Amino acid sequence: KVFELCGEEPNDSNKPLNTFYNRKKKASASFNNRNIAPVEWTSLQHGGDMPMVRTVEIERISAVLEPLVKDPSCKPFFLVGPEGCGKSMILQNCFQEEKGVRVAVIHCSAQTSAQHVTQKLNQLCGVFSTNNGKVLRPKEGARFVIALKDINLPKPDKYGTVQLHSLLQQLLLYQGFYDSELEWVGIEKIQIVASMNPVVSAGRFPVASRLLAIVNLVNIPYPSKESLNQVYTAFFAGLLKHPQLANGPQYENGQQLAHCLTNVFEKVKKKFEGEEYAHCIFSPRDITAITCGVLNYSLEGTSLAAIVGYETSRVFADRLASPEDRNRAEKIFTEQLASVGYNGAGGSKDEKEKPIYVSWGSDWPLDPKTPKQLKLLPYADVEKEIKNSLVKYGREFREISMTPVVEVFSWIPRLDRILSSPGGHALLVGRCGVGRRAAATIAAFMLRMGVISVNMTKDYSVKSFRSDLRSVIQRVAVQNEKIMLLLEDHNFTRETFLEMVNSLVSSGEVAGLYTPEEQEQMLAPLREEASNEGFIGNLNNFFLQRIHLNLRVVTIMDPTNILFAPRCQANPGLLTSCAVVWMGTWTCLLYTSDAADEEDSVDLGGRRIIKKKKKKNKEI
Repeated sequence: KVFELCGEEPNDSNKPLNTFYNRKKKASASFNNRNIAPVEWTSLQHGGDMPMVRTVEIERISAVLEPLVKDPSCKPFFLVGPEGCGKSMILQNCFQEEKGVRVAVIHCSAQTSAQHVTQKLNQLCGVFSTNNGKVLRPKEGARFVIALKDINLPKPDKYGTVQLHSLLQQLLLYQGFYDSELEWVGIEKIQIVASMNPVVSAGRFPVASRLLAIVNLVNIPYPSKESLNQVYTAFFAGLLKHPQLANGPQYENGQQLAHCLTNVFEKVKKKFEGEEYAHCIFSPRDITAITCGVLNYSLEGTSLAAIVGYETSRVFADRLASPEDRNRAEKIFTEQLASVGYNGAGGSKDEKEKPIYVSWGSDWPLDPKTPKQLKLLPYADVEKEIKNSLVKYGREFREISMTPVVEVFSWIPRLDRILSSPGGHALLVGRCGVGRRAAATIAAFMLRMGVISVNMTKDYSVKSFRSDLRSVIQRVAVQNEKIMLLLEDHNFTRETFLEMVNSLVSSGEVAGLYTPEEQEQMLAPLREEASNEGFIGNLNNFFLQRIHLNLRVVTIMDPTNILFAPRCQANPGLLTSCAVVWMGTWTCLLYTSDAADEEDSVDLGGRRIIKKKKKKNKEI
């Protein structure tokens, strides 16, 4: 319609949005598919910043964002799109191409306030005196960009006002704010950008209309299936050049694998939607996780098809609540991946017959960014290793009461897969008593990680929790220790605790945890180590990298708790930045004693196990 009103015609009537005006040629042109080169497999290895494949849709969005990113007047803009559509990656790549621009990300949650923004500004900007009073300017570079992720998560107060939105409105309209001493502080060369989910649902709140009126809004939809196939074909084409994969099947240069996984994603997303699956946020980032995860496995005794199928099961099926849902998901995997040689988890529904991959037989690589290699191991060997580790842990620390059921022996290898990768955080969902804490503790012990949990007291406060977090971060960042921080429902006596955890798993830091002076004092010992490791970049980035490589946060929640769903909605990092493992309960009932055949239950390891009653023959 717009083209008709202007008396013009799009180059492609089926895709009018792909038409643009080329200023150099002074004529209309189209964003067209071009030859997309394979992605280097080394850029996928460490699971860090993902390379951006420039599809037609990416070219179109980049063209829209270019004048906003390059504008010297620091115009604010918000990206609006569904979860996992690539908003953060697009922002990151756009600003990476600009010289002298530093970006700081704040991951919002329900408790995020104006104080988090002012603390970030004071931490990363310098204070300068001018004729108009104090002014904050970037310490490094020509421009400082503060990016707020999920800006529609902060909860309004009783008057319906979101303090964070009011501060941003003040910063944009008046170029400054009042500090804690009620002194006006101006800002210069600071750009504000944000991202948000367009859906106003439980846990998300409308953004103030006055704020939206003064910013530029850019809509980013999910990539089309064609674009997804292009992206992951480029990923797999590069991945298949890895030394251990180069001599194996090439699957039509990766195209066959890409098509199978995009089909799996579409069918799983369609099959498991609705309020019952609110904790299952399926997005294209899941396909990325599977693609990158393949590099963490050893091909010894297995095949690429089996590894892709196993990784697909872990990424998609582990978060499903019921055995019936997991079986339905496995059926989808088997059907869609059959063309690449996947036979459906060994073709058996018995957990003992399914393939299991663990990292116990390999050492930590010399490169701390590289995860441990996962190798195929028979169930009997897995059970033996876990039992031996239970004995060792009991000798070194304390005895762990663990019921020997198949589910527990299956959960530990799955946790091992998560914890053995840098940035491997986990959300364990299950009823109390199924072995959540014991499984996580043994999995960390077998990886030679320290385990830290919060010691709750009657007077435990926000200050106490912040102190515990500072102690953990000190150990992982400065002392270079590998630590698993284990947190349970009862530790979150205040919602602020969970907000801090959400920030920690999402970005690797907690806003305002350190004053600028404390931050400088903590970074000082790292200067020499960063130099010795050949790190290039800001010292604060080296600090965050250490946290990413050494810290694992495992959060344990009970799905029957009335606060489970609201907490997950208010703190999306628990679902998007953590691997969700739904432990639920045991699918089998265990009974091992012949001496108590007439009893209805038996106590094993401190837990009450209900015994299956034998069916009695009816008398005729």
